[in-house]
Amino acid sequence: RVRLKALRVYVNALNPVTITQYKGFSPEVGSQAGNGNGSDLSRGVDISIIPISAIYTVGLNIGI
Repeated sequence: RVRLKALRVYVNALNPVTITQYKGFSPEVGSQAGNGNGSDLSRGVDISIIPISAIYTVGLNIGI
């Protein structure tokens, strides 16, 4: 038989849901061309943009 002195369960979520009407890959698209010229043709185009990641953490601490 094991007696527990402490038990802690935790759950954390970072950016679990992104609510937007944007239909592309990522709503956080670059506002300038890669060369820094800021061409209007490149604004709002999400080519090679990494999407916002959702991070979930679940943990259990047991003290005996």
